[in-house]
Amino acid sequence: MKKVLAVVMSLALVAAASARVAVSIDDAGVNYNDLPEVAYMSLDWDGNALAVRIQETASDDSLPAIAFLVPDLERTDFFGATIGAELSDVPEFTVLEQGSRVVGFEVVHQEVSMNDLVASYHEALADLGFSVQTETTANGNFGTINASNAAGAVQVLLHNWGADVTARVVTL
Repeated sequence: MKKVLAVVMSLALVAAASARVAVSIDDAGVNYNDLPEVAYMSLDWDGNALAVRIQETASDDSLPAIAFLVPDLERTDFFGATIGAELSDVPEFTVLEQGSRVVGFEVVHQEVSMNDLVASYHEALADLGFSVQTETTANGNFGTINASNAAGAVQVLLHNWGADVTARVVTL
C-alpha cells in the first residue's frame, strides 16, 4: 500500500511540475508598416494563460514604453506577394519558445528606472491575482519578480542597462 501511495504521489508531483502557465502574444493592434519607435505592452490573465498585448498607444494598464524599432523590410513570398515586417523582426522583443510552445518573452523598456519598472510589473501581476515577491540588488542593476497563482508561476528577470531595462518574463 505504501508503495502504491508513493507512486501516486510521485506521479502527481511530476504532473504538477510539468504544468506550466501558457503564454500568448497578441500584436493584432500593431501596424508594422507605420509604427513609431516605441510601443506599449499590457498583461492579461484568462485563468490559465498569461496574455501579452502589444499596442501602438498606451492604455491605463500599460507597462512602461518598450523599444520597438521595426526594420523597413519588404520581402516577397513564393507566390510574389509582398510581406512586411512582423514581430519576429523587432530586435527589442524576443519570443521565448520551448519546442513549439511559447514560454515567455524578452523585451527592452526604454528610458525607465529599475524601481519604476519593478513596481509596474509587480502591480500588473498582483492586479491579475498573482502572489508577488520582488528582489533587487543594492546597486539597482538586477531585479527578480516571482509571481505565482494556482495555475503556476511566472518569473520576471530585470537587467538595468543605463537608460533602458531588459525584462525577461518566463513561465515556470
